[in-house]
Amino acid sequence: MTFTRDLVGLAMKVAGLAKLWDSDAHVRSRCREHRRMNLHPDTQKWCEPTRANCVTNAMILLPCLDRLGKTKGYKLPHLEQLQVEIESLFEKMRMPIDEKMIYRNSTEIKKMLGFVKRRANRKEVTKDCHVSQRSPTFLEPAIYVTVELSPYKA
Repeated sequence: MTFTRDLVGLAMKVAGLAKLWDSDAHVRSRCREHRRMNLHPDTQKWCEPTRANCVTNAMILLPCLDRLGKTKGYKLPHLEQLQVEIESLFEKMRMPIDEKMIYRNSTEIKKMLGFVKRRANRKEVTKDCHVSQRSPTFLEPAIYVTVELSPYKA
């Protein structure tokens, strides 16, 4: 059992993400309006890990990217821990959410984080980047692309 506990310690820490998301008025209003965390075009059944989807969902991903940049080895979070944070966010907003939607949101977030991580590691950063007003992590250039390039409204 010690081995399993050690593996959990390697992943990105997600505790407190719900509080960060809840403190952002845009995230709260978007979740209430669309009844989900991650937005995607109507042509997609789920939020696929694409550049356009990462830009559209930047307000969800940026707190995660900040933590991922501070994680040794840039290990992605475990789904179970991410699900707890998503459930906590919807409880704080007093919005009902079923287990299927919690799982779907956590999977979409993890896949988009993996997409940004791959792009950053390969140094495949979009040319249309803008400067962050916050302290940047190594992953942020891959996500900070101009929002105008997104084909649908956030």
